[in-house]
Parts: sequence; C-alpha cells; structure tokens
Amino acid sequence: MSRYAINYSPFDVVYKLCKFAPLRLMARAMDQLHVTHHIHHGVNYALKHYTAAYLIAVIVGIAKGNHSALKTLSSLPVCCWFFWCVFFT
Repeated sequence: MSRYAINYSPFDVVYKLCKFAPLRLMARAMDQLHVTHHIHHGVNYALKHYTAAYLIAVIVGIAKGNHSALKTLSSLPVCCWFFWCVFFT
C-alpha cells in the first residue's frame, strides 16, 4: 500500500512527506515502541510459564522483539536445501 502511495501520488507529495525529518523521526519512534511492546510481551509470557528462569525470559523477549531476524534465520535452511539440490544432485 505504501509503495503504491509513493509511486502514484501527484507531485511526489507522499515521498516528500516521507522524507520530512519530523515525520520520519515520529515513525521511527513508533516503530521502537512497537518493538518494545513485543519484548515486554515476550518477557511476561516467559515469566508466566517459567517463574524462576530469568535467562529464558530474556531469550524469549529478544526473540519476540527481533522478529525480522528470526524470519531471516528461518529461511536459512530453505536456502541451504535449495543450494544443495541445485549444485550437488
């Protein structure tokens, strides 16, 4: 949706708004609040199930907060399998 708005807006209005520094700063702040919410939710979830395991709570909080890196890591076996099938069969 955002790419459509940027590419097809008249006079590059959406692009200029996206490049406007206060709006970019506000968008980044909102993104960090979203990540903080995910970390807090993950830590609370882990502490609910493992009350004395603080290390597990931290690991679960990091995993919930860093969901984009986990998507990259989860696609790694698929890439390795594809590489193996293409070059070694």
